Amino acid sequence: MDDSGRIDPSWFRFLVDLHERTGGATTDKVDSVSGDASNAQASADAAQASANTAQTSANNAQTTATTATNDLTTLKGAVDGTSTTLGFYGTTPSAKPTITGSRGGNAAVQDLLSKLDGLGILTDSTT
Repeated sequence: MDDSGRIDPSWFRFLVDLHERTGGATTDKVDSVSGDASNAQASADAAQASANTAQTSANNAQTTATTATNDLTTLKGAVDGTSTTLGFYGTTPSAKPTITGSRGGNAAVQDLLSKLDGLGILTDSTT
């Protein structure tokens, strides 16, 4: 037998001849059995291919689940404040910026910076 469990063709023929010489089955019966074995092997090969496809699908699902878990962990850190970086719309996360300089007496800029600071998005160090 080879590594896959199949009988070498020369051994198979030898066993058939031996069986016939000792009063066993006829060639027709042996050919029928051989055909059945070939069909069984084909079925086993098809089952193995299906199992391989199922395993690949399971591996892909696991990878997707792991990626989703990592994404949720990153998002949780951004939301609960345990992360020190954050990015929006696909940008690379970066540390919270500190805004410096003069507002120039602009009430709208002061209000905006104050509210962003209150959300923790930036640190307002303007004057």
